[in-house]
Amino acid sequence: MEATSQTLYLQSRILSHQNSSPTHLLESADRLGKVASKALCENALLRAQIATLEETNKLLIKRKRVPKKQLQSGGILSVADGQLLVQSEGSTNRNQAEGSGSGSRAGSSQRREPRCSKCNNTGHNSRVCTLESGAIPLLLN
Repeated sequence: MEATSQTLYLQSRILSHQNSSPTHLLESADRLGKVASKALCENALLRAQIATLEETNKLLIKRKRVPKKQLQSGGILSVADGQLLVQSEGSTNRNQAEGSGSGSRAGSSQRREPRCSKCNNTGHNSRVCTLESGAIPLLLN
């Protein structure tokens, strides 16, 4: 709307101006008005598309934030049932840890430090190892 009114205003000013041929100027003003109205229409369409995409995005984010209520084993679990389940699992884990000897890794929470696959030393990996590719490492373990 605004682009059309601006074009009409410009054309009237060109026609009222004397000592010039208005044909070329009127054609240019006409093209300018068409391009401006096309740009405004595209802008309105893009704004509508952005609004729908933002709304869809909000719904998807909201869906992702909803906590999961279903368990893999099936069914909805109440808070009291969940606490009982955790307590029973904790007691069985304690019993297993006490029953197993010191040779088991089930009770240990310490993780072995990673070693280099070329020289078997800790503190670096094979990509940054300074050992030459042809050398054979001396393993003490």
